[in-house]
Amino acid sequence: MLISVIVPIYNMEHLISKCLTSILNQTYENIEVIIVDDGSTDSSNEIIKNYAQQDHRVKILEQSNQGTWIAKNNGLKIAKGEFITIVDADDYILSDTFEKNIRYFKQDYSLDVVQFPCQMVDEKNNIINTLKPSKRIINSEKEYLEFYFSGIITGFVWGKIFRRNVLTAFKFPEISNSGDSYVQPDIAHYSRKTMISEEGMYYYYQNPMSITKTKYTLIKSLSTLFMLRKTYSTLLDFKIEKAVKLNRFFHSVGFLCETIVLYGESNVVEYISYFSENMPSYQDLFLNKKYLYRKKCKPLLMKFFGIRGYSKFLFLIRKLK
Repeated sequence: MLISVIVPIYNMEHLISKCLTSILNQTYENIEVIIVDDGSTDSSNEIIKNYAQQDHRVKILEQSNQGTWIAKNNGLKIAKGEFITIVDADDYILSDTFEKNIRYFKQDYSLDVVQFPCQMVDEKNNIINTLKPSKRIINSEKEYLEFYFSGIITGFVWGKIFRRNVLTAFKFPEISNSGDSYVQPDIAHYSRKTMISEEGMYYYYQNPMSITKTKYTLIKSLSTLFMLRKTYSTLLDFKIEKAVKLNRFFHSVGFLCETIVLYGESNVVEYISYFSENMPSYQDLFLNKKYLYRKKCKPLLMKFFGIRGYSKFLFLIRKLK
C-alpha cells in the first residue's frame, strides 16, 4: 500500500529539513514524497533538491507562487499512492505514525479516512496543546459533520490519511486562507467511514508568521466568509442539533459584522443577504436548552438589530472607547 505524502512549501528553509527527515524516517517505508515548491525565494528549493538526490522516493514539483491550496491540488494530480496524506512544511510527524495507522485500512476496506493525534508546539518544541480524542468510528456524512462542528474531527487536512478517491473527488478552493475548513463538508460527503485513532502523532508548529496567524486583510476576511457560508449551508441540509447550528450561525455572523466594521458593507453584500435570509428564529434561540442563556446576549442583539444594525452598533461602541 503506497502512501503519497504531499508537502506544500514556500520559504521554509529553516524548518523543511526537520519535516522531510521525519517523513523519510518513517518505519513504514512504502511512501512517495511529493514536495510542491510554491515559488520559494529562499534556499528551500536547494534543500529539497538535496533530499531528492539522496532518496528516490522524493519528487519535486515547482510552480509559481499561487498559494498552498493550489499547491495541494497540483500535488494530488501526480500522486500515485492508494493513500494520501498532507504534511505542512513547518510540521513533522512521529516515526511510527504511518505504520500504526495504515493497518486500520488493511483491516477495514470500507474505511476512507483515519485521523491521528496532534500536538501544537512552539519553536522550542514546547507543547502548547494536545488534540487526542478517544478512538471511535464515524459511519456517515451526518456523523462526520457533527464531530467536525463539535471539534472532535479537526478542521485541517493534515493529521489524516485518506483513501485517494476521497481527496481526488474535489479540489481545494483557490482562496487565500480557510481552504482546509472549506473542504471538510466535501470530505464528509465522499468518505464512507472515518476512524479517530489514538496512535501516532502530528506535530503542528504554531508559526507566528503563518497565514492563520497574520493580520486579517479584506482578502483573507472574504476567504473566511466564503468558507463560513459553505460550512453553514451544509449544516442546513442535515438534521443536526439546533444548538450546533445556532453556534455556527452566530459565529459566522459575528465574523461578518467584524468585517463590516473594518471594511464596510459594500464588500460583503452577498454575505449579508445570505445570512439575513437564513437567520434562526427567536423560538430556536430561546427554547434550545443546550444553547446556554449566558451565550444569548450577542445573538439576541444580532437578531434584534439585524446584521447591518449590529455592525453599526459595534462600530459605535468601538468609537466611544
